[in-house]
Amino acid sequence: MSSINENNFNNYDIRLSNSAYWDLMLSSDQGDFDTSLINPTTIYTGTSFAADFTFAGASAYTSTTTYISATTTALSAETLCDFVFTGVDNRRVSPDVLTGLTYTGCCTGGTTNGALTLYSGNTALELYAVTGDNYTYNMEASGSTTSFRGGWYQGIFKIDGSRYEVLPYRYPAGWTTEFWLANHMTSGVAGNMNLTKTNNAGIFFYLGQRAENKYWKKFAGDSGYTTCTGVHLYPTTVTDSSCGGVSPFVSYSASTATTATITSTPSTGVTTFNWSGDVVDNCFALRMKNDGSIGYRKIKMTGECINNVWYSGYTIEEKYSATGLITQGQMCHVAVKWKPNNHIVFSSTIETDFSLENVSRTGTLYFYINGEQKFKVDDVDELSFRRIGDHSSKQIGVPYNISVGGGTQGLAEQITFGGPDANDQNLLLEQNFGGHLEGRIAKFRFHLEPLDITQIKRNYLVEKSTYL
Repeated sequence: MSSINENNFNNYDIRLSNSAYWDLMLSSDQGDFDTSLINPTTIYTGTSFAADFTFAGASAYTSTTTYISATTTALSAETLCDFVFTGVDNRRVSPDVLTGLTYTGCCTGGTTNGALTLYSGNTALELYAVTGDNYTYNMEASGSTTSFRGGWYQGIFKIDGSRYEVLPYRYPAGWTTEFWLANHMTSGVAGNMNLTKTNNAGIFFYLGQRAENKYWKKFAGDSGYTTCTGVHLYPTTVTDSSCGGVSPFVSYSASTATTATITSTPSTGVTTFNWSGDVVDNCFALRMKNDGSIGYRKIKMTGECINNVWYSGYTIEEKYSATGLITQGQMCHVAVKWKPNNHIVFSSTIETDFSLENVSRTGTLYFYINGEQKFKVDDVDELSFRRIGDHSSKQIGVPYNISVGGGTQGLAEQITFGGPDANDQNLLLEQNFGGHLEGRIAKFRFHLEPLDITQIKRNYLVEKSTYL
């Protein structure tokens, strides 16, 4: 071939798209490639699409989609009478029920006396506004959004001892959260949790344990009271101090663990219970800081077995992006996903697939703003939540919680017979997750797989004219 200009040209041209730092997608001339980014009109959903909420200031919402493997009571209706003992702490149940003024026995007043009723056809996640007496929990409509002025939404996604499970308790295939939100980065109304828990301001999403076990010690007001199944409210769990056995009450990922013996009457030798062991590796939050950075926070186990005795310990793990990614007061699309190091395809039976037990349970956490990747963190553990190490009848609605717009109160608003116990104030969850977004949220979606860049970009493009 002659060396003339018309024959000297590039047969191909490649450039790396900076819409995602490390994602590279090759298209095909055969026509079997994803065309969703060509003038998209609908968002990506898929079989992993598990929760979808549009907020506009109401006090409660029900997801418009459901988890493909969700289960609930097999009865037409099932009443969980023991909810009265814990539902008061975020005010799903009126605190008057436990003051001695209206409590007349388990379920004698039905739902008005603190029971939780499950219905056979309801498999969608429900969120309710939290409230309390010690802090201000304001929320209000702001156009087609909810304005968070101290409060947030919270819901139960699984109930220990029940068939109720509307989101999975572990996520081996990964997950993605999507939000349309704005962070106003202001101090908010007087009396909100951000003013005293300043290092928690900006938490806008939370998964895990709602509160510590409030029955971790003897409290005079609880004397003589039992659950509806006859379990005393005093500490009733005797924990073996030796290591080696695997208990359902400890971290799933722990290589060594303590075994536990459960009784229904007060323990003669135990007057306190190790509530912190329930919390570690059982909580996770996303947070926007007022400097415009975004990141995550969790409490991670650091305990070890020494001379056949388990010594529990923990550390606060959190990492944040560079500052200035979030513009004050401006609505934006935020997507956060966790992608496992081992590629696992989501399926309806993945939660019970025991072949996944030996795979790496770490992955990468990615943060996207308006369809572009801005930050990532390697070697983040899989989310895997567990029950509390006590009778399930004393802990209904305490493990397996989700919050949108804030974190969790912990036991900041705790009520029991005889009034609140001062020893329950300012424990780990309140200290590290008692805070909220001072801003607005219009949309929240939850997928049980890590969406790829084309799917995240597609959802941003479809909805940007609505929210920007």
